[in-house]
Amino acid sequence: MTSLLEVKSSQSSVTKKSFLSTKSVKLNHKHSKNIYFEDKDTVKCGELFRYKVKIFKSGISKDESFHIQFKNEESIILLPVYLTGPYTFYVDVRPFNYDENEPFSENIYFAPNVKPDEKFKAVLTCNDNSFNEKEDCFEWTIDVISQLAVLTSASLDFKLELYDHKIKPVRADVVKVDKLSTYDIWSMPPKNPDLPVHLVIITHGIFSNIGCDMLCLKDKIEKVASTQPVSSDNIVVRGCMDNIGKSGKGLEYLGTAVAEYILKVVEESKYTIDKISFLGHSLGGPVQAFAIYYIYHHEPHFFDKIEPINFVTLASPMLGVAAELPMYTTIALDFGGLGKTGRDLNFKHRYLIPKDNQSNKPILEIVPQCPIFKKFKNRTVYANVLHDGIVPLRTSALLYLDWYGVDKVFAIFKSEGLAGIRTYKEDRKQSTTGEIPLLTLGNKMKLKKYRRLQILGNEENSGSNNEDDDVKGNLQQISGDVSGSIPDFKPIPKASTFMAAANVLLSALPTENYIKNPDIRTDGILHDRIYYPEELPPAHYTNREIFKKIIYPRDKIYRKEERIARYWQESMQWRKVLVVLKPDSHNNIIVRRRFINLFGNVVIDHAAKTHFAYV
Repeated sequence: MTSLLEVKSSQSSVTKKSFLSTKSVKLNHKHSKNIYFEDKDTVKCGELFRYKVKIFKSGISKDESFHIQFKNEESIILLPVYLTGPYTFYVDVRPFNYDENEPFSENIYFAPNVKPDEKFKAVLTCNDNSFNEKEDCFEWTIDVISQLAVLTSASLDFKLELYDHKIKPVRADVVKVDKLSTYDIWSMPPKNPDLPVHLVIITHGIFSNIGCDMLCLKDKIEKVASTQPVSSDNIVVRGCMDNIGKSGKGLEYLGTAVAEYILKVVEESKYTIDKISFLGHSLGGPVQAFAIYYIYHHEPHFFDKIEPINFVTLASPMLGVAAELPMYTTIALDFGGLGKTGRDLNFKHRYLIPKDNQSNKPILEIVPQCPIFKKFKNRTVYANVLHDGIVPLRTSALLYLDWYGVDKVFAIFKSEGLAGIRTYKEDRKQSTTGEIPLLTLGNKMKLKKYRRLQILGNEENSGSNNEDDDVKGNLQQISGDVSGSIPDFKPIPKASTFMAAANVLLSALPTENYIKNPDIRTDGILHDRIYYPEELPPAHYTNREIFKKIIYPRDKIYRKEERIARYWQESMQWRKVLVVLKPDSHNNIIVRRRFINLFGNVVIDHAAKTHFAYV
């Protein structure tokens, strides 16, 4: 095969392709460059291509350089068309030895938004950073990712070239490029096909997709699993791609699609599957919960044959959003914002016109009563403490927390400037005077609100199990009765829905130093502990007086939220991990794009190592 190919193919039919020059190199005299590889292709929403470039050491000298040029072939007319697009690409180039958890000496090339008719260029330097000792070659991975988010019918054309400017080109057989499609990447076999397989199902959130948006989480899980001994779990990671562009169809529709996908994967698998785990981001949490509910009721023996191991959610509205978002937002959801899904998240199971065959209970209340969730070995929620007005802390953390302990650790994070948390003026003033301000009526109401959500007892476990040595040292100096009344308790600032939406578009990118030097990163885990059913405080909204139901118009909503939270926790223990990330934290928490959202690497690294590393 020759590397001088123009490949025009659909994602569904593409399999892994290797391009190795065996004839000649294309000489472009006009631009004085030798083209070793040229590829044209098309991607749709949720699709990507991954190129693995290998330049064999035997044919070149060390420190030689090659060049990559990527071009978005779409018309510049599409540049302002954002809502139905965006018609842009994300591209990054990673040397073989780059590890986001280790210091790196070389700048990383990536383009967060290659717009229509724009070009992106990168230099591939043959040095120790890119050297693959096992294959005796220099190697890079190039990800070309579609940024289309809404329309599944739209497509993007691109062109990729590998070239140099040498007077004498290298031999044709020195350069090899492996090309993988979305299907190839998400169909990777287990490391040992002869052993039983642990199936890991990943579920995406609203206006999201599996192929591109959950790629970094998948890569991280596979990387951690690859370091485990052969005797440990044999992991394969999969995700349902049938829900792309269907976010408004409702939890039942989306969850059923995921459930049927899982049943199909198990039925058609060439491997013996003996374990299963679930990880869902944002809306993916409730969706995967309904999928499990569906499988339990339609295939009762499924979980007898396949052991449920991990149920993990990341910034997921497990209690809906009716009690957490501003009223104008919830009203919009009631009247069709986000379609049926918006009404499900707002505790409205029925459409505006009731139907006799539909249950009166919201779907979010029905699912957690299913006994299958008790069979999972691990149940974990990851929740953003700050900057996530899309899925606020209370709904993603299942309402009940050691709120006083979290507040103490949060104060330490603020004082040490971790994750960019600023110290508020009133905090500085208080620290200089040493006085505790008198409680206002508003503060008393806040204290009362959080006191009834405060877990019981376990004072010695208050705070965080954060592994950061400095923070841990400070935590040991903290004392106090967290179960009693703490007058200086300050609830964590509530995130703004508007600011969270704006951060998706306007949040700052990581600096080169941040990417190369893990030691300077301040994003971290604020709180990590296991919560037990016996720690739940008494229900607050049970047997409420009639007059309170009248004078508090949102009483019914809070009552439902509390009831759902208690269904999830009255008979099950949960690990709750609260994280502090820079904006845009809702996408950072799963590292939606490898370098744009690198702030969330601490989360996916923790999730992978906690649930899929056994030594």
